[in-house]
Amino acid sequence: MPQDILRTRDETIRNFYSEHGCRSEKLIERRLKMIFRIVPLTSDKALINSSVISVRMIVRMLISLNNSITEHENTLQNVFDKHPDKNIFTSFPGAGDALAPRLLAAWGTDRQRFKSAENMQNFAGIAPVTRRSGKSAVVSVRFACPQSGLVVLVSFFSIDIMSLTGQSVN
Repeated sequence: MPQDILRTRDETIRNFYSEHGCRSEKLIERRLKMIFRIVPLTSDKALINSSVISVRMIVRMLISLNNSITEHENTLQNVFDKHPDKNIFTSFPGAGDALAPRLLAAWGTDRQRFKSAENMQNFAGIAPVTRRSGKSAVVSVRFACPQSGLVVLVSFFSIDIMSLTGQSVN
């Protein structure tokens, strides 16, 4: 509630920002000034209480999601650490501690799964789709692919391009 934050000491708010990664005195000062200029949008208790419940619900979902992500990352890391192909994935330029296990999970390790590089590209969603009719041809993005694997591969290719060229990829 706005009135709750107005009763909070400046030092408590400063500590909150500092503990959550904001250490810029100028930015904290600007935020403090904004806080003390707060004008409530409404004083309707039903709206306020309902909104507070909704925010608390979303926070609990985010906490649960973060716990699930941590569990997934830990499990993936344990599998990766014991996997015989670990050295192959860590040898890729830009595939560090976070990306190499994800690449393993995205590609899998069944070497018989893909008969050719083209099959791998199609699966990953990085091969274009060409539709031909008569004398015309249309090339488009491949949408039928596992999106999570595509995100990992795009991340890898972006990092790889940056490491090779020394430039940023936007």
